[in-house]
Amino acid sequence: MEKQFSAMPKMSDHRITIRLKPDEYALLSEKAGRQALGSFIRELALDKAVERRNAVKPVPIKDHKALAQILAMLGQHRLVRAFKAADQQVSDGVRAADDETKLLIRDCHALLDRSRKLLIHALGLAER
Repeated sequence: MEKQFSAMPKMSDHRITIRLKPDEYALLSEKAGRQALGSFIRELALDKAVERRNAVKPVPIKDHKALAQILAMLGQHRLVRAFKAADQQVSDGVRAADDETKLLIRDCHALLDRSRKLLIHALGLAER
C-alpha cells in the first residue's frame, strides 16, 4: 500500500497597517530609497536594513549628458526665467497676486527646487 503524504498547511502572510503623518511617510520613503517601503520597514524592524542598505549598489546613469542638459535648462529656459521674474515682481509688490497665484508660485518653486536637487544628486555633483 502506497503512503500518501499530505502537504503541510500553508501559513498565510500577516499584514500590519500603520498610519503615518505626511512628513513621517516622506522621511521613511527617502530612507528606503529605491527599495520598496514595506520591505524596508520589515528589514528595519528585523534589524536587517542596515546590512542590506550597505549592500545596495547605485543604479548607473544611462545618459549623463541628458541629465546635465535638463539641469542647465532649469536655469536658462525662458519659461523658468519668466516665472522667476513674475515671482520677484509679486514679492516686490510690483505685480498683484491673489492667494491662488501665490500658492501656484510657491508650488512651482518647490517643484523646480526639488527637480534641481534630484538632478544634481543623479549626476553625483555637489550642490552649490
